Amino acid sequence: MEKKNLILLICTVLSFFTVFAVNAVMVVIPTIASEFHMSNIVQNWITIIFLLVVAVMSVPAGQISGKYGLKKVTILSIILFIIISIINVLVTSQEQFLASRFVLGISLSFINVTSMTMIVSTFAPEERGKALGINITGVYLGLSLSPVLGGILNYQLGWRSVVLFGVPFLFVILALLLTKIDDEWITFENIPIDIKGSVTYGIGMVLFMYGFTILNEPFGIILTILGIMILIAFALIELRQDYPVFDVRFFKNRKFLSSNFASLCAYLATFAVTTILNYHLQYIKGFDSQTAGMILLIAPLCQVMLAPIAGRLSDRYVPQILAAIGMALGTISLFLFSFLDSQTSLEFLIISMVIYGVG
Repeated sequence: MEKKNLILLICTVLSFFTVFAVNAVMVVIPTIASEFHMSNIVQNWITIIFLLVVAVMSVPAGQISGKYGLKKVTILSIILFIIISIINVLVTSQEQFLASRFVLGISLSFINVTSMTMIVSTFAPEERGKALGINITGVYLGLSLSPVLGGILNYQLGWRSVVLFGVPFLFVILALLLTKIDDEWITFENIPIDIKGSVTYGIGMVLFMYGFTILNEPFGIILTILGIMILIAFALIELRQDYPVFDVRFFKNRKFLSSNFASLCAYLATFAVTTILNYHLQYIKGFDSQTAGMILLIAPLCQVMLAPIAGRLSDRYVPQILAAIGMALGTISLFLFSFLDSQTSLEFLIISMVIYGVG
């Protein structure tokens, strides 16, 4: 296999397991909660602590990886992921489980950044779009298969099999990187790491996201406001940096600003859907994790089937119009989901999920 195609394969597999590590665990949270006697709040933190670390680490991860080498950082991150995954299945308390998820989030932050950057660095501009499209297919496959794979593995072998599922594949990826890929990509060799910006960003994001989770309490409001103030200070600091960890001047580009804001709004509205539906199916409807996973497959399956069609339509029609239609369908699906209760039929839920997936 040509080296650049092998790199694409490696990065696509890594993208798949990055998504799988997040979404598959959502399906097995009720099982984990039962074993460790977790409250609803602690159950939410299984997902929150992971995403919090990813949000904090993803920005400095780009600069760190570029300075010390994409391949080197990827290898170290995979090794860390494998070690923590093994530790994760050996824990005996909910505190230990959450701590291992915290470290797992650090490793996946770097893997997510380096895999995408390696593709951009390897392929010529005229091939880059196709390569990134294949990589994104890996992401969608992860979204599609993680609920059903996670559900089946949990039902047949227990939740620990879900955590360990990716380890054998990552050993293969690790071997390929060490033996078949002799390239190294150093993009920021002579550029200093923006420690001040990274620390300020990290503190601001932690305070903001943690405060937002307890916004119903006065302390939560204080933390959220404090987090916003620190993030504003971070933006001002970055404007004065010669080599900022995140160049806030990008937001002067209206298309960049509007597209990211639209994505933020869309994910704010829809990200919790999988978690809520999973709880509804397992706790209220009484389905096992395997059946719940099969039902949760509906929405991402629609996304995978329609993604190529949407791509062709975006070439023929104004993309903003298609995005608006998608967000409108997403809004309709959320409105339908708001009617869920113990008496809601499975047919109604499936129709709502199809609309959600199409949007």
